Amino acid sequence: MPAPSSTTASDGLGPLFNTRSCNNCHINNGRGHAPEANISGLSVPSFLIRLGKSYPVLDENTIYPHVGDKRYGHQFQSQSTLGVLAEGDYSLTYSTHIETLKDGTQVTLRQPNLHWNTLHYGDFETDTGFTMLVSPALVGMGLLNNIPDETIMANADPDDKNNDGISGRVSWISNNQEKVIGRFGYKASVANISAQNQSAFNTDLGLSTPLNPSASGDCTEFQTDCMTSANGNSIHLDNLEVDKQQARLVDLFISLSSPLQ
Repeated sequence: MPAPSSTTASDGLGPLFNTRSCNNCHINNGRGHAPEANISGLSVPSFLIRLGKSYPVLDENTIYPHVGDKRYGHQFQSQSTLGVLAEGDYSLTYSTHIETLKDGTQVTLRQPNLHWNTLHYGDFETDTGFTMLVSPALVGMGLLNNIPDETIMANADPDDKNNDGISGRVSWISNNQEKVIGRFGYKASVANISAQNQSAFNTDLGLSTPLNPSASGDCTEFQTDCMTSANGNSIHLDNLEVDKQQARLVDLFISLSSPLQ
């Protein structure tokens, strides 16, 4: 719930956010979906738009920074609490084409085209890129934490030397100034399950966490109402909205969500 709330157990939503609960995006721990053509993006919380910059691929050991847009941050949030302007709204159209497989089977594929309906904080930076994402299924996701680094590095094949058509490379990221392997997120940009979950709390729901203590979530300096809005940071929650115990329980839940359930 938005702050100030009558309950301290769920106080602090937003001020900018994409959805009001984890289950809205991961229904029954499942995968989300994209909006239908010409339907407002507001109607489908399980579809997100990440904002960032493009970098040339130098080599498999290069560490790339995650830089968002100066006005809109790292993720586009189309919902907001009372008194704060949401970042805007968008819709999609789709281009389709028919792909013929080796056995002659034909399948119809579609490519989304992004259209901005409203932008409440001005234009994006000219070099800002947009990645359209559907929320992934959570079942089995925690198992990625248990794969040894050595196994990931052994299976890397950036030059496709085995000619199987897959040229996967290790995603090296910086974690507290330490070079580590990225495992989570669509582009393997997050090191561990706790960081992934806390990132979702912070950007999707606008909640402060031990790793992301800003109660303003993904707000930027251009969004002054958002930056000065009331928050739910509470003394009994380590002056956060999601404390260590709450974060630990969510990590445990994701880790134990088995594909055999």
